[in-house]
Amino acid sequence: MKFNTTPIPPDNLNSQLVILFYGRRKTDSKQYSPGIALPGNLERHVNFVLSTKNFSIKKSKLSLFHFPESNINRLIIAPIDTEKDLAEEIRGNTAKIYALLEGLKLEECHIVFDIPDLEDRNFASPVVEAMLLTSYVYSDLKSTKNTNDSVELKKVVFLLPNQKSAFREKKDIKKAEIIAGGVNFARRLGDTPANLLTPTLLATQIRKRFKDSHNLQVKVFNPAEIEKLKMNAFLAVARGSRQGPRLIVIRYRCTRKNAKHLLLVGKGVTFDSGGISIKPAANMEEMKYDMCGAAAVTGLMDVAAKIKPGVHITAIIPA
Repeated sequence: MKFNTTPIPPDNLNSQLVILFYGRRKTDSKQYSPGIALPGNLERHVNFVLSTKNFSIKKSKLSLFHFPESNINRLIIAPIDTEKDLAEEIRGNTAKIYALLEGLKLEECHIVFDIPDLEDRNFASPVVEAMLLTSYVYSDLKSTKNTNDSVELKKVVFLLPNQKSAFREKKDIKKAEIIAGGVNFARRLGDTPANLLTPTLLATQIRKRFKDSHNLQVKVFNPAEIEKLKMNAFLAVARGSRQGPRLIVIRYRCTRKNAKHLLLVGKGVTFDSGGISIKPAANMEEMKYDMCGAAAVTGLMDVAAKIKPGVHITAIIPA
C-alpha cells in the first residue's frame, strides 16, 4: 500500500472512494459548512448525504454511500469528536472503515480532513498506522490466498489544504509506515508456529531482518557460549527441550555524544508446554505467543534502525 499527499484540487475530483474525516463542532447543523475549500462535486455529495432522512453528523455511524454516475463513486463520512483524543478517534474510525471496505475491489482512495486546527496538527499518520495494522494478515503458510473478502487498496492519497501541509505530512507518513512495519514484523514472529520458530530459527529471522541495517549489530550466543557466561538458570530452562537455547543481543548505536543508554529484555520462550504442571490440550496452540516479549523488542529495534533515535539501545533476547 502506497501513501501520497497532494493539495486539494480546486475543481471537481475523480475518485473511486473519498473518505471525509469531519471534526464535528457544537454548532454543527444539518447543513454541512466546510472549514476548508473542497472540490465542488465532493461538497455537493456531502450535503446530499447530510440531507437524507435520519442522518446527523452528531450521531451518525460510518456509512458507505454510492454515487454510480458521479466522478466520485463512493463516499464515507467519518465524524470525529474534537473533544476527544483526535489521533485515537482517527485510528479507531480508520480501522472501522477498513472493515467496511472488505469485499470491494478498490485500488485507490482519497482522504480529506475537515478538522479544526488542521494546519497545526498531523492527522495523516494515524490513518497510515491504522490501515497498515488493520490490513495485516498472517498468510505465510497458505498455499492459496483467498482474496474474496480482502481489501485491495494499493494507493491512498491525502488531500491537504496547501502544498506546505502536503509536504509536512510526508515525513510523518514515512515515520508511521516505519512504526507499523515494526509492529507487523513483531506480529509475524508471534504468529509463526513454534516448529518454524525455534530459538535457532528466531535468531536466523532476526539476522535476516537486520543484515542491511548499518547501525545495528546482532550477536547470537550458542549453548557453549551461554555456559561460559555461567547463565545456568537460563540453561536449566532450555534443558526441557531438544531445541538448544540462543542468547540474542541486538545493539543500536546513535551518533549523539554522551547519549543515554536504554536496555530492553524480551522473553523468548518459543513454546511453553510445561509450567508448574503440564498444561492441558485446550488452547495449547497459543503457547507459541510466549515469545511475544522477544517479538516486541525486535520490532522496536526494527523501528529504531530506521528512525535513528538519539539514544543507544541494547535488546537482549533469551530464547
